[in-house]
Amino acid sequence: MTTRERMLLMFLSDEDRGITPEERKFFDHCNENYKTLFYEPWKEYMTPFRIAGNLYYLGNRLYCVHLIATEEGLILYDSGFQHTAPLIMKGILELGFRPEDVKYVIMTHGHFDHILGVPHIKNEMDVISAIHEDDEICLRDPDMNLMNPFYKSPDFIPSHADMTFRDGDVIRLGETELTVMHTPGHSRGSVCFIDFASRIIFSGDTLFYSTVGRTDTLGGNPAQMDESLRRLIELEGDFTVYTGHGPQTTLSHERVRNIYIRRMNRR
Repeated sequence: MTTRERMLLMFLSDEDRGITPEERKFFDHCNENYKTLFYEPWKEYMTPFRIAGNLYYLGNRLYCVHLIATEEGLILYDSGFQHTAPLIMKGILELGFRPEDVKYVIMTHGHFDHILGVPHIKNEMDVISAIHEDDEICLRDPDMNLMNPFYKSPDFIPSHADMTFRDGDVIRLGETELTVMHTPGHSRGSVCFIDFASRIIFSGDTLFYSTVGRTDTLGGNPAQMDESLRRLIELEGDFTVYTGHGPQTTLSHERVRNIYIRRMNRR
């Protein structure tokens, strides 16, 4: 989404965007407290909870970290900041799991708020870190991961991925199979992880509740975002979508109520 399009959407009512009063309260809280959420995330710690089945939530009020439990171990989706690594480990214990049972930390893209926790998690747990090949450089480049323009921190630890993936790759652990859909636009290596058996998508910052990820930063591309969104909404049937920030949504909601997708479809 370009800056101009984001500005235009600001003038739409919450009703037009499908946002409830409770969700508006959540968004306003995040906007008012983003510095605390970035630099002192423990002040916004949320008790981890089971969402459904073998899916759990480990994030705070601004950025989402999800966990899937399989009979062969645990999968973490994104890692948050360096300050959140201890909170993630605390959350794993509170859920009744063991940190040593985490087998993968897989990243939806390479921006700082999704990857800075990786070296700290790997320091505590013997995990395989994985990211799309086009965003692997973000793990060690503060320009590409947007740290330099948005998040000043002396604690950045460059790292490397243990594994990279491409569009169509499948990550398997136990009975869980996650298909990688390359969805560039927000970043060059943005992906969505799709669990077709459970009808679940982990969308990172590609698709949010009633909006989409921005495309006006380094590595962003509006045309690629359009194509990525078309691939998502053309999936057959409905899926529950767990986003990188904010509340979950569904493809059926976004096909009808997402203003950006509706505008895109009219072009």
